[in-house]
Amino acid sequence: MASKLIIYSITYNGSDDPNECLESVDWGVQLPTESGIRLFQLGYLILENIRARVGPEDELHFEVEYFDQPDERTGAAGFIRRVVRDGQLIYTRD
Repeated sequence: MASKLIIYSITYNGSDDPNECLESVDWGVQLPTESGIRLFQLGYLILENIRARVGPEDELHFEVEYFDQPDERTGAAGFIRRVVRDGQLIYTRD
């Protein structure tokens, strides 16, 4: 899917104990899907590296992998496997 780089973070309770608050942050990119705009996870340092290499108006191609079900805490639909700009590989998870 093609899109601009729209970095997104979400803060959530990372604890399984409902009486405990363990503040956690998940990072990724918001991408349009058939079911609306969804978060696809990608680490903060990787996102900063990509941001330094591309312009705000650059059109990027994202190859994603979907989870079986969205993450119950963050709502993330999956994670990013590859990012390509103008045929040049910017990032790969492989």
